[in-house]
Amino acid sequence: MLARVYLRSRTGRSLLREPAPADPEPYRSSPETLARAARALERYGFTIEDRDVTLSVSGHPGLFEEASGTRIRATRGGGWVSSQPVMRIPELDHLIEGMVVAVPGVRY
Repeated sequence: MLARVYLRSRTGRSLLREPAPADPEPYRSSPETLARAARALERYGFTIEDRDVTLSVSGHPGLFEEASGTRIRATRGGGWVSSQPVMRIPELDHLIEGMVVAVPGVRY
């Protein structure tokens, strides 16, 4: 399963609360936040697939359920969906705003 991780930005602006921007810079986290979030997610067992304004992570659906307390289910189309639109890991709230299943949520 793949998900996009929205990091806390340096400016306080949020890609989760605002429309897709033409300029992603105001939404970029500090390099330290990005590194700390990636290390923490790896400790949970996620694989970091890509690092940019957001992180892309993969893992077994059960890992997402355990980390975020949400339920993940398979879709008829072969993907995944979360019981919550935005998954949160309470212990990482200071680094991460939330995670959203990638569209389409690819089976892992």
